[in-house]
Amino acid sequence: MKLRLLIIFLVLFFKQVTAFSQECVTEFDFNTWSVLGSPDGDWDVADSKTVTNVSYIFPPTFFVSNQSMINVLIKGTISVETGFDDDFFGLVFGYREPTNIADDNNYGFYLFDWKKKSELGANEGFRLSQYNGYIGSGEVKEFFWQQAQQNPQRKILKTKYGGDLGWEPFKKYEVELYFSGDRIRIKIDGMTIFDLKGCFGGGKFGFYCMSQQYSRFENFTYQSFIDFTPTKSIACVNDVFTFKSFNLDCSALPDFIQSMHWDFGDGQTSNEINPEHSYSQAGNYDVELIVYKTDNCHDTIVKSVEVKPLPIVDLGEDKEVLACSSLDLDADNPGSLFSWSTGETTQSIEVDILSQDTTFWVTVEKNTCKSSDTVDVFVEAVQNKLFFPSAFSPNGDGINDLFVPIGKTEDVSFYKFMVFNRWGQIVFDTDNPLEGWNGKLSGDYSPPGVYTYRVNYRMGKLCSEINDHTELSTLTLIK
Repeated sequence: MKLRLLIIFLVLFFKQVTAFSQECVTEFDFNTWSVLGSPDGDWDVADSKTVTNVSYIFPPTFFVSNQSMINVLIKGTISVETGFDDDFFGLVFGYREPTNIADDNNYGFYLFDWKKKSELGANEGFRLSQYNGYIGSGEVKEFFWQQAQQNPQRKILKTKYGGDLGWEPFKKYEVELYFSGDRIRIKIDGMTIFDLKGCFGGGKFGFYCMSQQYSRFENFTYQSFIDFTPTKSIACVNDVFTFKSFNLDCSALPDFIQSMHWDFGDGQTSNEINPEHSYSQAGNYDVELIVYKTDNCHDTIVKSVEVKPLPIVDLGEDKEVLACSSLDLDADNPGSLFSWSTGETTQSIEVDILSQDTTFWVTVEKNTCKSSDTVDVFVEAVQNKLFFPSAFSPNGDGINDLFVPIGKTEDVSFYKFMVFNRWGQIVFDTDNPLEGWNGKLSGDYSPPGVYTYRVNYRMGKLCSEINDHTELSTLTLIK
């Protein structure tokens, strides 16, 4: 029993571990980076893991990687190794420009900068800005030192200012940057400084200094990652899931991705970035994404989706019915939500069939899943004429005691019926097709023989085309 529990625990543990596995942490090699921006920027690469800006200059200077990056978690140590001055240093990411060293530049990146002390229009604390445009050397002060905003050159995304938020000299700070197509999160010594959601484009990563000498950056690493999110975690059979791993509207796919492989758990696979998939059978499915990366590592992400069954709805075969009849329809699935083409919302309905062919439909919703069915009802036209017998026997035996028309009397909109004896005397008349002659006149039975009747009527009130009829004929009264 203990062994069985241990096996179950190990299986569950392994599944949890592999449900989101991002295996590689890579060290940056500063020997491969470049100095850009100010021509007076001087970056001293002590070794592959340590670089220091040793210049004291006012225009911005950058030290950036050679690889475009997004969907990365970057960690490292920053410090200022001098007690002189109290100005700016920080991180750049999504870096596209400057691509050269000059006094005047086009700028394109996100900048996280940190100032030690408030002065001359600059505040103590943190800023997160987006730069995207040309800034001449004469505009550097207002766009980098001060708070100027002017699209497209600069947009301040977030600030956090305060009298105790400046950096301290000779203190090493652990910095962490989470940068993806929809999120920027920055931490200093485990404390979140900024956490911003939006739509962000990729670019190179690097370091920034302005007017602050001996800013040091050490032991920086990056961990690339891809995650995915289903548009829904629960759906119905044949519903379409979209598995979104990357927002291509915000940025190009990260350079570190070589290929992607999806396994939807039902035998179907895909190599697309944001595939769509539907399931033909209900059940729980583990969707696995494996991302193969340029650093010979791979990420494995597994997430579950639930597919619910559709209610089974069957109104039966198409039907042929007589006009002016009724029909019972039942959608089954008790306890569900029903919507009929007639507007009714019950499980079963009774419909009156008139004179036209009709299609009835119902939608059944059960556990948020919907199914529909239709049934075609073909109407067999009624005889649009009444039939009058040639004889009757009003003798009180309960058989053929009334002379009454046969047919769809409910479809009669006008009716006038008269019976005459051989002398032309009216012995019976009515305007109700349901009222028949019982053979009597003034309470007494009329003698046997041949009588004449005349009838005028109109049919088509409900179930047939409108037709006027006139008939003059004879009937025989039999004793």
